[in-house]
Amino acid sequence: MRPGRFSELCRIPRDGGGVTVLANDLSSPRIAVTATTVYCIRKKRNSLFALPISGGKGKEIGIFPGYEKINGLRTWLGFAVSPDDSQAVWAIGEGQETDLQIIRGFK
Repeated sequence: MRPGRFSELCRIPRDGGGVTVLANDLSSPRIAVTATTVYCIRKKRNSLFALPISGGKGKEIGIFPGYEKINGLRTWLGFAVSPDDSQAVWAIGEGQETDLQIIRGFK
């Protein structure tokens, strides 16, 4: 993400060059990265989105169970994806409570 641009996910080549915006509508600054994919949460539907590291079109994986009930008080505490892209785990907080959930085989 670029400084001052909370909702953008960008790529910058190691050898220099311009910034490429991969997604400009993130609902959280948290991302997860595997060998093949960058995962982020997009604002449109508060959904998990997968972007291939090699480039190309990304795809929506789905909405995390429990997050679709967002009421303005829920907060993303974080999420992670297994190295083989087969599982995701996330935590959502609300007030003094936190939900930690895992989903398997979402690929």
